[in-house]
Amino acid sequence: VFLDDMSMPKIDQYGTQQAIALLKLLVEKHGMYERNEELNWKFVTDIDWIAAMSAPGKEFERENYAN
Repeated sequence: VFLDDMSMPKIDQYGTQQAIALLKLLVEKHGMYERNEELNWKFVTDIDWIAAMSAPGKEFERENYAN
């Protein structure tokens, strides 16, 4: 999966970027919860991640990218 321009997601009122939080969940936990009443866990496997973003030092760069 190629993720283009990871610097785009807007920082919300809680100081997070929801798209990046979802990406972090997918990479670290290898899955996500389904969007239904049961909230079943869905594993995501056998995926290579490649990402691009603007130069460092901007407002959007967060330490959680390095985790």
